[in-house]
Formats: sequence, C-alpha cells, structure tokens
Amino acid sequence: MQKDKKTTCGQALNTEASHTFFDAENIGQLANTIYQEGIIDAVELDTFTQKIPQNLIEVSTPPIPSPFGEPIDPFGVTFNGFSQNDFTELSNKLSTPTSQMADASFYFAKEATQAFQPNFYFQHSPPSTFTSTRTTENLTADFSAFRIFNPVYVRRDFPVLQQKVNGQPLVWLDNGATTQKPQSVIDALSNFYTNYNSNIHRGVHSLAAKATDAYENTREKIRQLIGAASTKEIVYVRGTTEGLNLIANTFGCQRIHHGDEILISQLEHHANIVPWQLLAKRKGAKIRMIPIDKNGDILLESYERLFNQKTKLVAIGQVSNAIGTVLPVKTMIETAHRYGVPVVVDGAQSVQHMAVNVQELDADFFVFSGHKIFAPMGIGAVYGKQQHLEKMPPWQGGGNMIDQVTFEATTYNSVPALFEAGTPSVGDAVGLGAAIDYVQQIGMEKISTVTKPS
Repeated sequence: MQKDKKTTCGQALNTEASHTFFDAENIGQLANTIYQEGIIDAVELDTFTQKIPQNLIEVSTPPIPSPFGEPIDPFGVTFNGFSQNDFTELSNKLSTPTSQMADASFYFAKEATQAFQPNFYFQHSPPSTFTSTRTTENLTADFSAFRIFNPVYVRRDFPVLQQKVNGQPLVWLDNGATTQKPQSVIDALSNFYTNYNSNIHRGVHSLAAKATDAYENTREKIRQLIGAASTKEIVYVRGTTEGLNLIANTFGCQRIHHGDEILISQLEHHANIVPWQLLAKRKGAKIRMIPIDKNGDILLESYERLFNQKTKLVAIGQVSNAIGTVLPVKTMIETAHRYGVPVVVDGAQSVQHMAVNVQELDADFFVFSGHKIFAPMGIGAVYGKQQHLEKMPPWQGGGNMIDQVTFEATTYNSVPALFEAGTPSVGDAVGLGAAIDYVQQIGMEKISTVTKPS
C-alpha cells in the first residue's frame, strides 16, 4: 500500500473535524489490528493496553465548552503514564485508509469525570488500568464494557439546551414530565410537513403512499423497541393516558362486572388510577391497593394475598413517576397469571430508561407516551396481545376503523386499525420513529447504565 494514499492514525489526531466516537473500544480495535499485522508483539500489546487512559472520552474539534466549567484542554495530558505522544508514536506504525480516519480526531481530556460535572452522569467508572489477556478475540470485548457516556456531547443534539436561563446554561431535570427533542426529531417532523404531509390509508397518490409508509414504519420500530410479536399488536394513541382509557373502556368493560376487584399499586400515576375508578364505579366493582413498604417497594407477599376469585385485573406501572421505584413487574405478572388474571403495565417512565421486552414480561398490555422518549407530544402506543385485541369491541367510531358502512349496519376493520378511528397524528408518529432511531443510535444499554432508576 502506498503511504501517500493513506493517512496515519497519528496524523488523524490533528484532523480538523470529528464526527466519530473514539474511546477505549476503538483504541482496542486499533491495537488489535496492529498486533494481527505483526507490527507489535504480544508483550508490546500488553504494555500498550495497560496504559490506555482511564477516562478516555470522545469529543469533537474544537474543544467542547463544558456547561459545567471551563472548556476542556485536549493537549499535553498524560493518563497512567500514557500520553498523546505515546499513542501517536504507536499509531504511526499502522497506515489507515483516509476514508476511515479523515473524520477522526482524538482528544485526551484531563480528569474527565471531574470536567464533566455533575458526577452522576458517570455512575460506573472504568478501572485505573485496562489489562490485556493477550487474546485478540477478547481484547475489543474487554474495552467495550468501559465505554463512557458523554453528556456534553449528547447535549449538543438538543437545540433547547443551547440557551441560557437566568444567565446560566439550561439544565433540564424535568424529564419525568416530558423530554426535550433532539434536532433529528425536529428535522423529521419538519421534513414531513415540508415534503410529504398527507393523510394515510386513504389515497393512492405519491404523498399518501410516502406518509403511509412512514407511519407504518414507525409501528414496526415500536414493535422492535418493546419486543412485541407483531405490528398487529401495536395501536397508536395520543399517549399513556389515552391508552389506559382505551383499555379500561374496551377490555375492562368486557371483563369487569359487579363485585369484581381491580388491583393497582400505591405508586401509580393518576392516569393509571382514574380510568379504573371510573370503570369500577360504572360496573359496581372495587379497587384494591397493592401495599408498599417504607422504602417504596412492593410488598410481594401482601400482593399475592390480595388475589381471590373476584380479582379480575391488575394495573401497575413499571417505574414510579414520583419516586422512581422499579417494580418487579415480571414477578408480579407471573403471580397474576397463576390466578388467571391479566396485567396492564404503564410503561410511561420505563421505556426510555431500560430495555423492555413485552413477550419476556408476558404483559397482556403495555402503554407508553412518545413525549417521554424524545418524541413530539400527542403520540404514544398501546401494546396488547393479539388474542385480547381481536376480542375487544371498538372504542371510537369513524374513518379508518371501518370496513364497510351502510345506513343499516357497519362492519369493522381488523386490528390495530379497529382502534385508530379518524385522522391520526401522522407527523407525530414520524417524529416518534425518529426518536426511537435516536435512542437506538446511542444504545439503550448505554442509556440504562446512566439513567436507569434503582
């Protein structure tokens, strides 16, 4: 390979623009490549990997102005005896295609966990050194476990966070109420209304086809996000509140009768209390509370003692909106199912913080709001097992939920369209799809490491 057709890793350190993450994993891959090409031996590889900096982070050129302090100085910093010059000298041994490295630059930031205050963004710090096993197959895997979440970099994705309030950089801590929107979601929403705004499932023209495809593509993204078996199990709603009301007024109405009991926990949001109270009042049923201990945790033994022949439904949140308790929903669902009782799960505070798989949970229903996961307001989804949805009556009547209409009688569409009467919020659904893409791009495992409630 001709050197003039390549750029060395060392030269890449001084590249003007950076759009690529380079952290311990990436350096591990580089070291592995150098080793495999025979440029360094196993002893050199061991020495190199042990000197990889503890707090190596990914940033962009020019230096990022930290909202919590002074801009980060990337030059002249040494970690554990491993300096930028050390890395440059070693990386110069390997020529790397310009196409791979031209957009890359490495910055070594001094005391990264201190520079990026507050420290709660770094709940899991890497060890002081990285130890190589001399097994190239394991090298990259070892590094990947220590990838660091960079809040300063992520903040750049959110236009609203670039402003100052009362003379200070805006820090948004009200995500439990709603999340701010990354530029990619704003762009997706703008692009819809600029280029292909149309109603769906009604027209044969180009814009209708494009809008319908985008709307249904998001349904598939939702299916993948929560691990549903089929898109037929995903119903669009305005959000968690509407979703819970839909379930209460269809499935609940079918199942709950006079004298029956509905179990809800003491941790529930109003949206998972009031619909069941309305149903209970209408049907002559009773609400029973699942108790918690002084730490806000479910008392599982007391929960199981509540079940009897009158128990017909359980409605619980996966994460408390008030105190952040993560409920043991899988265990609670297993208990309910032993008594033949279906379970509705409010996922409004969980789906943005942790991986959810409704099939593994065996939830009968799962509901969440898009605006809690960086999507626009006014869009959300209900997951329901197909066997339940197909037995439920329509909730609202209108276009899209019908098959044939005469003045004498109407036949209905199949699920999920049966529960999506009228013109939906197509643009918001497109925005939800972009929000899911954004979360998946960062990685739910990375997000949950930093933000998962405990």
